[in-house]
Amino acid sequence: MENTENKLGCKGWIGLFLLIGLIGSLLSSGDDSKTTEKKSVPQTNEEKVNELQNGYDGSFPSVVKFVKNSMNDPDSFEHVESRTGYYEKESFIVSMKYRGKNPFGGVITKYIDVKLDYSGNVISIEKDY
Repeated sequence: MENTENKLGCKGWIGLFLLIGLIGSLLSSGDDSKTTEKKSVPQTNEEKVNELQNGYDGSFPSVVKFVKNSMNDPDSFEHVESRTGYYEKESFIVSMKYRGKNPFGGVITKYIDVKLDYSGNVISIEKDY
């Protein structure tokens, strides 16, 4: 008789845990909308620029792609450094120093100043030297 009561007791505990788990999941699913909702906080221009910048070497992928597309040997591209400045309402300037091979196979160092919008799109070349 004791075994029957213990088995029923185990089943009762298991049922209780399942019921508590079900109630907990139902209650927490109602709170998800509050926790996943994020308020849109306006970003400063500098924060937008930092999101566009490669965290590894500080380059801007859209500028690198733009430069590589105009190179004789895109595989020889080497990013040296990138700097930002002259923030405007809709755009900013990236000055990038890079190395690559010229048509004769010699490695040269070049600079380019590019105007980008805050989505990372190239607007214009300001200087290529």
